[in-house]
Amino acid sequence: MFLRHLIGLLTNPGAEWRLIRDRDYGIGGCLGGHTLLLALIPAVSGFVGTTQIGWRIGAGDPVRLTTASAAPIAVLYYLAMIAAAISVG
Repeated sequence: MFLRHLIGLLTNPGAEWRLIRDRDYGIGGCLGGHTLLLALIPAVSGFVGTTQIGWRIGAGDPVRLTTASAAPIAVLYYLAMIAAAISVG
């Protein structure tokens, strides 16, 4: 559903906005269908980036976090994204 709207907004924005406007989205559908899924993207990307790729300070070796230390950070980041979306909404 979300991907279909995204493609529709890129190809035919006028008709897609009318479709979105006419559809009845409840608070649970919006939060469950879109926000929870989209908030996973930066949390998972940050987890993978800090554990697999790391970052380099100057010319030294890359700094990587262990899975045990990066997992709580990713979970808290995910919960912070959800809380921010709810408070803004």
